[in-house]
Amino acid sequence: MQLNEVNPTGTSTSLSAVIFNDDRKKAEVFIPGEPGGIILSRKGKEGSYAWKKGKLCLLQKDKGYALKKSNKIIFSSDPTTGS
Repeated sequence: MQLNEVNPTGTSTSLSAVIFNDDRKKAEVFIPGEPGGIILSRKGKEGSYAWKKGKLCLLQKDKGYALKKSNKIIFSSDPTTGS
């Protein structure tokens, strides 16, 4: 799955990629500027899952996803609204 940068700076927009494992307990995110993928682990209960590692958190929002860093949405399936 592809997520778009929420508040791009300059004239270009960055993308982030997310790959889930088969049972969706892990999500690997690829963020510009990081040397490789970052593995996030699923937390929470069904219907309100979040995948987390350190300051990164991937949330399911409506029918899309948002990637937060330090509680700020940085990538989203809808970059115009951050949702």
